[in-house]
Amino acid sequence: YFETLGCTGAVLIDESPGYLAHSVALLRAAYSVPRASWVVLLREPVERALAHYLHLPKKLGGGQGSIKGFVEAVTDEKKCIEAALVARAAHGHADITHESGAALYPRLSTRYAFEHCADQLPGGGRQLRSHGSAVYGKEHGLLSLSLYAPQLEHAAQMAAKSDLASPLVVASSRAFHDDAADTVAALLKVLGLDHAVGKSIVAPAFKERRKDLDVDALAALDALYEHPNCALAAVLTNRTLVPRVVGLERDADWLPLDMKCNTDGPAVHPSPNVDREEL
Repeated sequence: YFETLGCTGAVLIDESPGYLAHSVALLRAAYSVPRASWVVLLREPVERALAHYLHLPKKLGGGQGSIKGFVEAVTDEKKCIEAALVARAAHGHADITHESGAALYPRLSTRYAFEHCADQLPGGGRQLRSHGSAVYGKEHGLLSLSLYAPQLEHAAQMAAKSDLASPLVVASSRAFHDDAADTVAALLKVLGLDHAVGKSIVAPAFKERRKDLDVDALAALDALYEHPNCALAAVLTNRTLVPRVVGLERDADWLPLDMKCNTDGPAVHPSPNVDREEL
């Protein structure tokens, strides 16, 4: 692939915001470049969905530079995710158990929500599925792509199909904005590329767009991601699935890695009792 582009060098980089949610791309990567590391940047879920909407052309249901209409654009998808999370919980499918013995459901229910809602298009409607592309089609829902846990699990499974250990390195997007130089240096060290550290690196200042949303709408979206974020914390602390992380302490306000989930309210602390076997 790199040769066809005329690329040479000891270290080659390819990037796309769509690889993580695309099964064929990850399987090809595992097969074609088995020694590669897959670096995933995590962004606060609502911020990621807003950025996606801002960059999406209006003809595809996006805001094309304006957040006006965002809440309306994700209404159907939000309902789909809410229903999927509740439906999965109601059937007792759980991988996290509360100390009281009550079944909790973040990882499996989040996967279920992603599988059933990722094809919801902005503004309503669903994309047509073909060639078994069910979850991983060309277009994706704005909210579903912020359901990170099932995508990370799927990536690790694609590597396993080629008998590879998980190549995932998960880094904080916020850390790049807050301290680009140290974050890049830490990332290069994790990748074994310490020698590649060169001149100083500066990233644009972080601009929080979620505060521009209506207060009630924002609260509803934050509530939507409570348990999916708890599922994410469980995945990120599983070193079989995600062997290396960088800068996630910067995301402690929305992703404390010692979350404890419950079905009746917000996620709380300390660490959940997580079944470490891969699903």
